[in-house]
Amino acid sequence: MPPFPGSQRVFAIETALRAPIATLYKTFDEAGWPPLDCAGARGHARDGAKWFGQVLRPHIHCGTARRHRSAARARELRNAGIRRRIRFPAREIVAEIESTLTNELDLQREGANASLLRRNFIDGNYLIVPDVHWSHTTESVLTLERVHASAVDDLAALDAAGIDRIALAKKACAVFTPGVS
Repeated sequence: MPPFPGSQRVFAIETALRAPIATLYKTFDEAGWPPLDCAGARGHARDGAKWFGQVLRPHIHCGTARRHRSAARARELRNAGIRRRIRFPAREIVAEIESTLTNELDLQREGANASLLRRNFIDGNYLIVPDVHWSHTTESVLTLERVHASAVDDLAALDAAGIDRIALAKKACAVFTPGVS
C-alpha cells in the first residue's frame, strides 16, 4: 500500500491521543518514514527523546473485514453443491482470519508484546528492544524509543562496525531457539 497523506496521519494521531501534535511532540515528521512502513512516523518527544511509531490507516478494520466476509459468502454460494466435501466452511475460516487481523491491528497489544520481549532480554547485551512510550500509545498508535543500529542485512555496516557476523548469527539463533548456543 502506498503511504497515506501526512495530514491523515496527523489527524489519526491527534484523534487517538486526544491532543494536538504540537503538544504531544517536540518535532514531528509529517511526511512519515517510508523505510519503516507505509504507516510510519518519527520525531522527538517533549523530553527530547527520539521516537518512531506506527499509525493505523483510518478505517482499516472496516474495509478489511467487509472484503473478507464478502469473499467468504461468494465462496460458499459457489460451492453450495459440494458443501459436504468442504472440511472448513469459508465463513469459519474468515472468522479466524478476522480474529487474527484484529489482534495484529491492535497496536496497544503490539506494544505489550514489545514490552514483554524487552523485559525478557533486558539483561542481555545483544538484543535491544525499544521501550514503549505508553502515554503516546493506543490501539491505533504505537510509539517506541528510536534505537540507532545497523540492519542485520547491511553487511557493509556490520563489517565497518567490527561486528563478528558468525557470532551475531549464533546469538540470533539463541534468541529464537532456546537451548542453542
